[in-house]
Amino acid sequence: ALFFSSLLLLVEPEDNIRTLSGAMWLSTATITTVGYGDLTPVTWTGRVITGSLAVIASLYFAMPIGMVGNAFGQVWDDRERLMLHARLRDKVVRSGVTPEELSCLFATCDHDCDGFMSVQDLRDMLRALEIYLSGKQCMKIFDGMDIDEDGKVSFGDLMAIVFPEHRIFATDEGVSPPQINEELEAVDPAVAFV
Repeated sequence: ALFFSSLLLLVEPEDNIRTLSGAMWLSTATITTVGYGDLTPVTWTGRVITGSLAVIASLYFAMPIGMVGNAFGQVWDDRERLMLHARLRDKVVRSGVTPEELSCLFATCDHDCDGFMSVQDLRDMLRALEIYLSGKQCMKIFDGMDIDEDGKVSFGDLMAIVFPEHRIFATDEGVSPPQINEELEAVDPAVAFV
């Protein structure tokens, strides 16, 4: 603003803009797009400078608005996923399923026994829990649990959503769902409830 004010002070006649503070006032009114009209440039050069300042200021203010809008859009998109996770958590808790029972169900629905669930495995598990979601909703839940986007969800990922108060520490090779803490720690210390 000071640069444009200085330019305006140089190109405008002294009877129009007398001081740097007057030029700053014109620049401020232009930047904020208020345009009071009490002070306007009278020369073509002054008008070009003021017009350029208006365009630059609009572009400058548009950038943060775009960033805020983008962040809001991401949060709004994430809202549905979070609501689906909360709904899943609520239905599992209301059905009375314990972490140990969920572990057994995970192992049962893990058809290829690799310690990970595919989308179809997750769908089968949800049906076994009498939780009926659309294919799109099931996919959103799966995508929300599949943080590394490898197309697989571990038991730890499932537990983080359904029972967030429990933590599972797992190796990259996958998780053999625990039956109970003591058995698990005795068999494999790399996987445990906390």
